[in-house]
Amino acid sequence: MQPQQPPARPVPRLSSAALPWAGVVGKKDATGQLLILFSMNNYQDNQDFLQRMNLLLDNELTPDMERKLFEEIKTNKSYRELMSQEKSFREFVRSRIHRKKVSPSLVQSIREKIHSSR
Repeated sequence: MQPQQPPARPVPRLSSAALPWAGVVGKKDATGQLLILFSMNNYQDNQDFLQRMNLLLDNELTPDMERKLFEEIKTNKSYRELMSQEKSFREFVRSRIHRKKVSPSLVQSIREKIHSSR
């Protein structure tokens, strides 16, 4: 006799749009209650995508890798949503952060120290 797996636990207020990037697969039971089932393969794929997306947004991908990633994004709605969310978040952060200007004399002083240590 095989051991029974515990039943999936209901998760209230979880949108189906959030499921793909969360690394879970969502299903509804007979009563319509949303259940989640973990999928390690899906989770690993999404982790890989998130890493490549961050490299793209940081301008660290080669042109060939960029093209491949854009093709994946075009064909996968979840990836498009993730990309949009990440871009919005980065724009939000940039708009809220105010960098202080450093004096030109400080910059020159640092340069001189670097050059004198060589």
